[in-house]
Order: sequence, then structure tokens, then C-alpha cells
Amino acid sequence: MTDYLPPDPPSTPEDAPDFGPPVPEAEPVSPMYEQYGIQSYSAQQAAPVKAKTGRGRVLVAGLAGLFFGAALGIAASTLGLFGGNQTPQQVVVAQQPSNYDVTVDGAVVSLVAQGATPSITVDIYFDYMCPYCGMFERANHLDLEDYLNAGDIKLSLHAMSFLDDASNGTKYSTRSANDALAVASQAPENYLAFHDALFESQPQESTNALSDADLADLATRAGVPQSVIDGFTAMEFESAVAAGTQTAFNENVSGTPTVLLNGTKFEGDMYTRGGLREAIAALR
Repeated sequence: MTDYLPPDPPSTPEDAPDFGPPVPEAEPVSPMYEQYGIQSYSAQQAAPVKAKTGRGRVLVAGLAGLFFGAALGIAASTLGLFGGNQTPQQVVVAQQPSNYDVTVDGAVVSLVAQGATPSITVDIYFDYMCPYCGMFERANHLDLEDYLNAGDIKLSLHAMSFLDDASNGTKYSTRSANDALAVASQAPENYLAFHDALFESQPQESTNALSDADLADLATRAGVPQSVIDGFTAMEFESAVAAGTQTAFNENVSGTPTVLLNGTKFEGDMYTRGGLREAIAALR
């Protein structure tokens, strides 16, 4: 596969969305990047997640957040981008009932409001190590949550692992995606809280990322049952993540995040709130 690049940041300061300075291009960190023509960007250059008292950077959500807002309401102290072997900061979890039907197909988790029959499908391809995916989440999770809660969309989340070699051999992309799929399959009511926590605790590229113990700790604080957490290291979904990543390549996914609206690639601004919301509204 060739020309596999993350979306370009705005080229001028005037056009730049409010996630900090443009992210400079970095050298590939492993042979995998050369194999697929991938270039990556340093997460250290991305704007850190900042805690607020509202519904923004802290893990706070209503009845069910989504990929991008916790399904189980979460309140957090300041959560920054992680590096090295740092331990996740404390997260206080307030559990609330899930409003979604959750299905798992390979590495794809799909969510629909209970009882809803939406006519719009939103597909999002992401890697938990991808800094641009974190920027996308911060810009769009509230709008996607609103549409999901209203029953207007089916949200399908495609976990990828092409940034495995960006975590110093620890395969963080695969491990985090495996753990999220395990939660979606065995404790779906906790999936969105854990998913959101993974992005709020996103490690920097070219570090060891989060350890298995760190991921287990995040899951515990997101309300995941211990019996599910105990199975993380069995890596039950490792092959599904690898297959899903290759499928995305075969389907010409050319960067993360990639967003499809009813099968058509969204070409608008993914890093400023409002663009994706308006595109979805136009399909209603």
C-alpha cells in the first residue's frame, strides 16, 4: 500500500483549528512505515488534553458517551498525554445505564441507541496511538454523542493497529484495541467509558506507551468487571485487530482518522467542532 498519510494539518495559522500549533512531519519510526508508505507525527507536538469543569476535556458524560464521550459518566482530575511508563492518573467513575445496543464484528464495534433505526451510518477508522485521532475525538465527540443519543446515527468504530511500532516494540495499538474489543464483547455497557479513557490517556509516539497494568487500571476505573480485565493479556482479539487493519488498507483507507458518512468519505474539517455535525445534519 502506498501513500498512507495522516490528514494534513491546516497550512496557514488563520485556518488552524484550536488544538495548538500545527504538527510537524516526523521521520518514520520503523520499517512498517516504509512498507506501507506511512509517515507519522509525534504526539508530543499535539496539544495536551486539558481538564475543564464542563463536558470537554475531562471524562464527563451523560447517559452514554461514545467513542468520544463516556457512556458511563466519568469525572477526572487533569488527564494529560502519557509518555514512557507513566501510570494513568486517578479517574472517578460514576456508572449509569447504557442506552446503546452494541455489536462486535471482527475489530468493528457498532453502536445504536436502543430502539432506534437510524438512516445514517458513521464509520470511523482510528488507532489508539494516533494523535490526530485524539484531536478528532476532542473536536467531535459531543456532537456525535448527541446524534447517537437521538437515534439519528449508527456509529461503527474500526480499531486499527498500524502504529504498533511507534511504541518501542510494546505493540500498544494492538493491545489497547484488543482490550477495548474484549470489553465491547463481554461488558458492552462499559465499552464507551473505557474507549474514551484510552483517548484521554493517549500516550506519545516513540515511547513504551501504557503497560498492561496501566490498561487494566484504566479499565477498572471505567467500571469494567475484573473477570473481563483478567482476560486482557490472553489477547483474544489480536488476530481480529490485525485482520481489520489489513481490511482497512484493502478498502483504501488512507489515513487515520478516516470518517465515512453512509459510505462516502467526509472531506471537511475534522479538527474543529461543527463541520462533521453539519455534514451529518445534511443527510437527515
